[in-house]
Amino acid sequence: PQTIEVIDHARAAQVPLIIAVNKCDLPDADPHMVYSQLMEHGVTVEAFGGDVQTVNISALKGQGIEKLEEAIMLLAEMMDLRAPKDGPAEGIIIESRKDKALGPIASCVITLGCLRVGDIVVAGTEWGKVKVLKDARGQSVKAVGPSSVAEVVGFRSQPSAGQELHVVESDSKAESYTEKFGSRMGSMKRIQSSKQEEHEGEFQEVPVIVKADCEGTLEAVLSSLLALPSHEIALKIIDSGTGTVTESDVQSASASGAYIYTFNCRPPGAQLKKMIQNLDVQVMDYRIIYDLVDNVTSMLISKLPPKEELQVVGEATVLQKFEITGKNATVVAGSKVTKGAVKGKCEVKVVRKGQVIHEGKIETLRRGKETADQIMAGNECGITLESFSDFEKGDKIQCFELVVTVRKEL
Repeated sequence: PQTIEVIDHARAAQVPLIIAVNKCDLPDADPHMVYSQLMEHGVTVEAFGGDVQTVNISALKGQGIEKLEEAIMLLAEMMDLRAPKDGPAEGIIIESRKDKALGPIASCVITLGCLRVGDIVVAGTEWGKVKVLKDARGQSVKAVGPSSVAEVVGFRSQPSAGQELHVVESDSKAESYTEKFGSRMGSMKRIQSSKQEEHEGEFQEVPVIVKADCEGTLEAVLSSLLALPSHEIALKIIDSGTGTVTESDVQSASASGAYIYTFNCRPPGAQLKKMIQNLDVQVMDYRIIYDLVDNVTSMLISKLPPKEELQVVGEATVLQKFEITGKNATVVAGSKVTKGAVKGKCEVKVVRKGQVIHEGKIETLRRGKETADQIMAGNECGITLESFSDFEKGDKIQCFELVVTVRKEL
C-alpha cells in the first residue's frame, strides 16, 4: 500500500521515480516479479523498455547503495537540477526527536542556500539558534548546502515533520514568524473543531493517546490511524507526541478513558508502571506499524454493536383459504412449505404479486389437527396470522428470524 501511495504522490507532483528493490540478498528474491507488479500501476522500468531506473539493493547488508547514489546523481544531472549555494538556507523538516542531553533534534533536507552554525531558524511554530550541525554520517560540521541531509540541534521545541525550515535575521523576526504561523494554525483548528461538533453524536468515538519515538514516525502512525473507516465508530486522538509515556499522559488517559498506543518508545519506569496499574490504564507498545493498526482496528470492531438483521428462514405458498366458523371462528391458510422451515410465533410477511401486503406474527401453526413448532419444506400445514385473514391462493408467507452476528470489520 505504501508503494502505491508513493507512486500516486509522484505522479501527482509530476516528479520522476527511481525504484530501489530491497532485500535482493535473499535467495528467493525475484526483482522481475516486482517489475511486473509495478507495471500494473503504470510504472514501466528500463528492463521492460520503460524509462524508470531500478536498482537492486540490500539495506541490511549495504549492497547496491553506491549504485543507487549513482542513479540519483545521473538523474539529477540529466534534469540539470541546481540550487544556489549562497544565501539564507531553506529546507524541509523530515523528523524530530528529543535527546536527554542535547534537547530537541530536527532532521532536515536543505533545498537551497547554506545552513551554518549560529543561524536563527524557524519551522512552523518553533524556532531556535543552530548550536550543532551534523551531516548524514553523524559528523559535526560548520555548514551544509543544498541537497544535504543534516541534524540541527538548537530548536526550543520539536518542530513537526513536513514543516518548511527558513533562516531569519533575528530573534524578533523568528518570534513574529512563529506567532503568525501559530495564528493560522489556530484558525484552521477552530474550523476543524466546528466541523467535528456538527457531526457529534452521529457515531461513537473512542479516545486514544499516541506516542512515538520521533516526529516522522508519529506522523506515519497518525496518518495510518486516521485513514481507518469511521462510518459507525471513530478514533478521537486526544493527544499525541514523541518520547516515552509520561505521568500527564496516564492521568489524561485515566480521566478520559483513553487507550495509550506507543510506537518504538522506551518502556515506562517502575514508578510509572505502578501508576498505570493503579489507574487501570491500557498502554500498548509496538515495533511494527501494521501490528499497531491491526490492534486498533480489532479494538474498534470489538466496540461495535452486533449486527442484527431479519433473515428469511422459510417460505410457504397458500394453496387454499379455509374459513372456520363457530365459537373459535378464524381463517386458516392451507399452505405448502416450499423453502426452509416455517416456525410458530415467528415474524412473517405476506407477499402478493411481489408486494408486501401484511407484516405480523404467526398465531397458530398446525400439521393436520396437531399444533407444530415448525414445518419443514415439502410439507403441508395450516397457518393463521395475528390480525390478518385476507388470504388468496398463491400468496407467499415468508417466515423471518432476527439473526445476530458479531462484527468482523469496520
